[in-house]
Amino acid sequence: MSGHDHGELSVTVLVDEARFHVSAPVDADSRVTVHNATATEVTITAQDGSFDVVVPGHALMTFPAPDQPGSYRFTSRHSSSFTGVLVVR
Repeated sequence: MSGHDHGELSVTVLVDEARFHVSAPVDADSRVTVHNATATEVTITAQDGSFDVVVPGHALMTFPAPDQPGSYRFTSRHSSSFTGVLVVR
């Protein structure tokens, strides 16, 4: 997905006013980089409970990817319409 590469920094999940954008799979036990381009605090909450992070508005942050390969469905507590899938390889 274009628009997510910031030189040495590659953003895995971009949050905009409409939804989550997941750019690419990540390696197990790597760092997932999230950029929240909105003013609203959001959560990224895996359905299986493997991750649950709070991302403040206008923030760039990372969290650890799960240590097992697979597809991890996630949503946000701020809006049930925000959903995504993090693929871990």
